[in-house]
Amino acid sequence: MQDNKVHRHYAIQFTVAISLPITMITDQQHSQLPYSVNSVMQPHSLATVDEVLILLINPSSKIGYWLSRQKNENLLEIISQRIRVQAVACLTHNSSPIALLANISLIFEALIIEQASITDSMEPRILQAMKFLQSASPQITSLDTIANQVSLSPSRFLHLFKQEMGISYRRFQLWLRLLSSIDLLTQSHSITLVAHDSGFSDSAHYSRTFKECFGYTPNEFRKMKRLYN
Repeated sequence: MQDNKVHRHYAIQFTVAISLPITMITDQQHSQLPYSVNSVMQPHSLATVDEVLILLINPSSKIGYWLSRQKNENLLEIISQRIRVQAVACLTHNSSPIALLANISLIFEALIIEQASITDSMEPRILQAMKFLQSASPQITSLDTIANQVSLSPSRFLHLFKQEMGISYRRFQLWLRLLSSIDLLTQSHSITLVAHDSGFSDSAHYSRTFKECFGYTPNEFRKMKRLYN
């Protein structure tokens, strides 16, 4: 994989090296690692000369919420080893990526069941808001609308949202729109059409925001997908 630019995004990034260690750059530090977990909005850049598996995990999901509060490095190492085994098996047998993701989900879910108290602690009104927002994406939901949906004042909602999710409400909606754009981007739509359908003012704004979050422009991302398909 070519080096990408330093970027940050709402998703938790769980990167697993298949064989050779990866180089992860964070806060001016270069680390050679067998795996890496990047937290919400943590600036980072990845470089590798070998195959690598990158998982972008929604922090509002049960897996993401559990992972964002997981401090046990030994447990994270065990998870990365189990994921690596599944990834190697997928490559060896040319299995479906969907099957790989299903097996990875089972790895996490088995551990989450053992530590259920971590995932039971999310503020219920914010959890309700997340479900509503994800169902409405990529449409923009006003602050007044979502606050009223969960019976909170706008100011109280903003405070609780940032406290629980580690990101502002505005930034989270931007992330949802970017995610929804990827399906369109992998098709034959023009960048201008993708930007418009995803709620961006123009293609320049969309491309700039995409690169800030993923380290690549939409066109670079599209070319890489064609290369690895």
